[in-house]
Amino acid sequence: MDLHPCPSCGNAAFDRQNRVVSKDGELVSVYEGECSGCGGGRKFEFVLPDAIVPPTRPMSYGGDDASQVLDPGEFLHVSDLYAVRIPASPEEVSPEHRAGARLGLETAIAALREVLKFVPGGTDAVPESAFTSELGRSVYAKEPGRFRKLRLEAVLGAYTGLLSRFGSG
Repeated sequence: MDLHPCPSCGNAAFDRQNRVVSKDGELVSVYEGECSGCGGGRKFEFVLPDAIVPPTRPMSYGGDDASQVLDPGEFLHVSDLYAVRIPASPEEVSPEHRAGARLGLETAIAALREVLKFVPGGTDAVPESAFTSELGRSVYAKEPGRFRKLRLEAVLGAYTGLLSRFGSG
């Protein structure tokens, strides 16, 4: 929801209430509230899966299939937001901040794994048609090569290697 700011004022924050409703025979999680910037109404609806996936360690998003909520560009954006905050060496992180840095890196890794789910079998890149949001299309347009399978796997390997240097959480 934070990746989709208010169309009226551009503010992403809103005080949201959550409820689950039945809609067209499916359970839907509804988040609704007022924009903290302009007071306009904000509403997001997410169809709940048939089976709820419990939290896992290492962190992950969703199940085995590509997301229907975020597109691959949005997931890469999330990965970048977390990864850019992590020093290249665990020794640069104070002991009291190490758990937070580890969680940030786990989040970056989970988001990259989600991007890879958008690469169809037998192909070597996320297809341009997978980018459905304004943010996702913007991330793709800036550097489409970042969505090649080999490059995504190389970055994932680098992040995973760095995570192992942080030790167990």
